[in-house]
Amino acid sequence: MRAYLSPVTDSDEVRRVVVESSVGIYRRAEDAAVVVSTGDDVVDLGVADQSVSRLRPGGPPVVLEPTTNGVAVRNDGSTNPVYVRTGIGEHTLDRGESTLVDSHCTITVGGRRGTALHLTLERDDRLTLGEYVDHAGLNLGRSGAVLGGVPVSSYVPAVVELLLKAREEGTSECLKYTHELRTVLSEHPIESGEYDDLCDEVDDIEGRLELRLELSMGDELDPEYHARIDRAAHRVVRLYTREVAV
Repeated sequence: MRAYLSPVTDSDEVRRVVVESSVGIYRRAEDAAVVVSTGDDVVDLGVADQSVSRLRPGGPPVVLEPTTNGVAVRNDGSTNPVYVRTGIGEHTLDRGESTLVDSHCTITVGGRRGTALHLTLERDDRLTLGEYVDHAGLNLGRSGAVLGGVPVSSYVPAVVELLLKAREEGTSECLKYTHELRTVLSEHPIESGEYDDLCDEVDDIEGRLELRLELSMGDELDPEYHARIDRAAHRVVRLYTREVAV
């Protein structure tokens, strides 16, 4: 299983921190920047937040630890609770508490109104982020633990194009790109009712595709799925290209 961490932001670029080993999250003392430490790298997430706890001699206040079954999220010393929201509910982690997540989720550090981070978990049978970009012909560079360099306005249409092609290849292929599209929506929220509706629609499509696989309902998609995916995908493209134009 692979994992990526990214701030929930209005940035116009896809940028994710690769979680390959233990990762610490804390506030830098001199400028209140929220940073992620990944072994030899310290990555500035581009967000300043005084409510996030600083690095202490005992280690970072919030730690993500990859395991064979997912990623453990630990509050090792954060003064404010850490909130972990998954598709089935929310966990509140006080100091000394932890939880294991096995699907994508939102982690909020610094209390309820703190900094939100999106954690993406990919099963090994799904394409990596780099493979998405290679297939789409985009230029995504890696510097240390950071993957980035693709504008959202270019990345979304590329993922949608691959998703529409995958409809002909069956449920499992289609699910790969649906999952990635949902991840981009989570990472780059837009304040609009249309955005909220699209998140719900893509969530529903993703859930139904996963259910088809779990129940072994066959790999060939019905015309109804083709139509729903087509409508949702093109709405996502219009939303993000319109926001960039504005």
